[in-house]
Amino acid sequence: MKNIAFLSFALLLAPAVASAQTAATVPDHGPSAGMIRMHEQMMQARQQVRAQMLGALTPAHRTLLASVVGGLAVSPSPNVEAAAKQLDAALSPQESRAILDVEASFHAQMRAAMQSLENSGDVPKHEAPPGEMHVKRAPDAGFALLHAALGFGGLMRPPHAP
Repeated sequence: MKNIAFLSFALLLAPAVASAQTAATVPDHGPSAGMIRMHEQMMQARQQVRAQMLGALTPAHRTLLASVVGGLAVSPSPNVEAAAKQLDAALSPQESRAILDVEASFHAQMRAAMQSLENSGDVPKHEAPPGEMHVKRAPDAGFALLHAALGFGGLMRPPHAP
């Protein structure tokens, strides 16, 4: 009986022991130190961008932004384009300029960080596949503000948007 219990216990542990042995021989393909630093820089820069953009708004426009974001959150079919246009139309020229300046600075900072990371050899150089075109869009403060307010996550414009 003791032999059966011991054999059962040994068989139960066999996969864990085998996994531990192979884990020690498999090289680590986790993110490099450079990638981790860049991720931390991006997160910090995003927080700064968001704070600067919100700081550029009047209290009334911060309230409008909250309303627009809330409307997108509860809508069964949110229309990001319409929301961005609504914000863009409400912003003063000074607010729009401040938001676009912050966005341009953020993009330049991220391009420089990525270039530095590529030059360090921590990541392969990024090249667009042949034939891939990046559509240049006119700067849009409403969309930039919406993107920052929503945490920069997954907010995409339809391909046909101007």
